[in-house]
Amino acid sequence: MSGANRVFIGVLGIMLIGLWLVGCNRKEPTRADSPRPIVAVELKASRPDQSLRLTGVVQSWSEEQIAFEVSGRVDFIVEAGDELVGRWVEGDDVIRPGDKLASIDSSGYVAAHLAAKADHEYARVTLESVLPASLAKAKAEETRARVDFEAKDGFRKAGTLSETEWQTAKASYESAKAQVEQVLAEIEAAKASLAKAAAALTTAELDLAHTTLYAPLTGEVASVLAQAGAFVSAGEPVAHLVMMDPVKVRVMVSHETNEQISLDDPIRVYVPGRAEPLFGKVYQKATVADPQTRTFAITLICRNRKTTVPVQADPAALALPRIDRVMPVVVEGAGEDGPLFVDEQRALRRDAQGYFVWRAVGVSVESGIDVTNPVLKLQQVRVELGEQRRNFQRLYILREVKAVRGLQPDQMLALGVPDGVEDGDRVALIRDRWLILPGSLVEIGFKRDELPQGFYVPSESIVPSDEGAGTVFVLDGEGDKAKAKAVSVTLRESKGDLVRVDSDQLKVGSKLIVEGVNYVRDGERVSVTRMLESAP
Repeated sequence: MSGANRVFIGVLGIMLIGLWLVGCNRKEPTRADSPRPIVAVELKASRPDQSLRLTGVVQSWSEEQIAFEVSGRVDFIVEAGDELVGRWVEGDDVIRPGDKLASIDSSGYVAAHLAAKADHEYARVTLESVLPASLAKAKAEETRARVDFEAKDGFRKAGTLSETEWQTAKASYESAKAQVEQVLAEIEAAKASLAKAAAALTTAELDLAHTTLYAPLTGEVASVLAQAGAFVSAGEPVAHLVMMDPVKVRVMVSHETNEQISLDDPIRVYVPGRAEPLFGKVYQKATVADPQTRTFAITLICRNRKTTVPVQADPAALALPRIDRVMPVVVEGAGEDGPLFVDEQRALRRDAQGYFVWRAVGVSVESGIDVTNPVLKLQQVRVELGEQRRNFQRLYILREVKAVRGLQPDQMLALGVPDGVEDGDRVALIRDRWLILPGSLVEIGFKRDELPQGFYVPSESIVPSDEGAGTVFVLDGEGDKAKAKAVSVTLRESKGDLVRVDSDQLKVGSKLIVEGVNYVRDGERVSVTRMLESAP
């Protein structure tokens, strides 16, 4: 290597060493640490709802197709929508008579009952009076014939009586004994006849009683299947009666859910549009799963309630006197010149000045009633009674009214107006309705063990450290000085994705970091980018 090359290499080495020394002495420019963005929520003590929510189908607890046990022509039947109280009978005692549902013409059954009663009385007198007298007479004749025969038998043995006379006495005695036996047989036959007559009388009494139908259960008339005047046969349904309180709810659940529910467990029934639930209990559980769905049927029992139909346009109507029905003024015949009739029992009223009716001002059959604002102004209309009365389908007794002022056919009259209403007052046509109806869907809450109150935090806000333990981060400080503070917690009960955490360092109002906790370090500066509105 030449000298020039040695000098070049030496100079190059010195330059590289100089550059290395310069690089070692250079410092990186410092950069201020930026806070970590986080999402937080303010802690509040809570007790999460532990109930299981399922959807069920409402069914009537009981419903019956009501029919007569005898045939006849219907002379009275209730209307659809009527609510009836059921009859209650224990043995032969009627504890509660119940409401009348329907009746048929009983005149034929009254006649049959009278005939059966007469037959029974004839059989009784025959057995108790006629035949005993016949028996006494027959026994007396037997005694006389026996004495005569015994005397003549002695004479025969003494040789003073002929054989013919003896045979005659003997025949009379045998005939008398046979007559006693015959009367005794007639008495036995009369006993059977009396029993038969008693059975016939009982049947006639039952048939007569069966001409009137009473509601067998307390419920609502869902439909009427016969009209007054129609002939119905025994067993032919005339009305459909549905029990509305209580009701049952049917729920289909999986095997796992079925295992969590027990008989008599309390339940809550949530009706759409109503915050306050109804209460009930588990009544029955199926022991065999449905073969197609592999689910189990659970039957719940729940008391039903009535609520007032909401009044949209005038809520103040709830404070007004109430009526539940109106009825038009009825004119006899197709024309408008015939006599007018009104409901005698519910529309016709009387005071010291005479008879009157309440007319709904501005309302007629043609105009109808505004169901969203069923508030009616009443006008007192004085009437005089006519002579005619009409039985309208055995439902209403109509009374003719005459000398009417301000009353026309088809105008609507308020029925059942309460006392105290005066001319010009307003009333509300408001009907109550059941909260839940058969066939509707409701939400069922099955009550489980109640969780203790405490801090329930999302599971993603916990960094697990050991079984039953973990770490959460809370804010320490405010604004730009806020830092993440690690807090060791004990893990308790869980509800869904919420876990109750226990630590002396947590308090109401602490701000908990709920997102990205796996990247947060204890003491690290943080900045709240979003504050959740509600606590877990």
